[in-house]
Formats: sequence, C-alpha cells, structure tokens
Amino acid sequence: MARGQFSIPLIYWPVLLSLSLVCWTLVVSPHTHYGDNWALAPIGLVFLSVVAIHVWLLKRRRAAGLAVYAVLHIAFVLALSFWSLTLISKDSL
Repeated sequence: MARGQFSIPLIYWPVLLSLSLVCWTLVVSPHTHYGDNWALAPIGLVFLSVVAIHVWLLKRRRAAGLAVYAVLHIAFVLALSFWSLTLISKDSL
C-alpha cells in the first residue's frame, strides 16, 4: 500500500454496505410516499453486493469462522432489506 493511502480490508465491506443501507433508508424514507419505487433499487443492489462479497471471501479462504460470519450477516441483511423496503415504500410486505 502506498504511503498516505487509506484502504479498508475486504472483510469489512459487507458491514459498511449494511450501514450505508441504514443511512439510505433513514435519509430517503421521509421523502417517499406510498408506492414510491424510485428509492428501492439501492436496497436490492446492497443485498446482492453483500451476498457476492461473502461468496468471494469464502472462495478466497475457506474458514469456518468466515462461513458463520457470512450466514449470520446475510440473514441480518435480508431482515434489514425487508425493513428498508417497508419503510421506504410505505407498504407492508
């Protein structure tokens, strides 16, 4: 790594994406109305990105701890995505 360059390890990327999903939901939800779909695309993008990063991490290094982290985090992000979808679209799933 070059001097003065800041890099976040790949293992933290899914967590950062989850935090960005929470921020997106809290910022956007007051500005949406029932049935608004314009703000829903980032939710799907974050969920798919989290799954893809976890799969990539597991392919790079197979470890039991990493697999547990992946399963638990994907389950959490799935619940978080449903919460975000409900809050943004003002519609129950």
